[in-house]
Amino acid sequence: MLNMDAHLARIQEIDPMSIMITISAASLILSAVNLFKQHLTKGSRQCADLADKERSLCMLRAKGLAKKVQAAALKDSMNKCKKSKNPEQCKQKIQAKLKKVSSEVGYLNSRFADAKKRV
Repeated sequence: MLNMDAHLARIQEIDPMSIMITISAASLILSAVNLFKQHLTKGSRQCADLADKERSLCMLRAKGLAKKVQAAALKDSMNKCKKSKNPEQCKQKIQAKLKKVSSEVGYLNSRFADAKKRV
């Protein structure tokens, strides 16, 4: 059972500035994720009519391109961090997400290259 008094005391200790920074960085990251989803949907529609092996190659390529678009959107959003109340913390959050997305791009590109060799 949740102790409501302890929960309320913990909420009151939270700095409102840190909440605003988190919200602004989160909204920038969320917009990049939505952009990834849009590009992946477009790519999957283009791959729908292909045969099995060709479709898997097409989907790997589409995922890689969508991740590159997401990485570019994250790089662009770092400029928007300058307008936040704590630009450094905003940049750190976006850089952490950018690092993860960049590693995913590399992984997808290597999978695509390996799959292309096998076909």
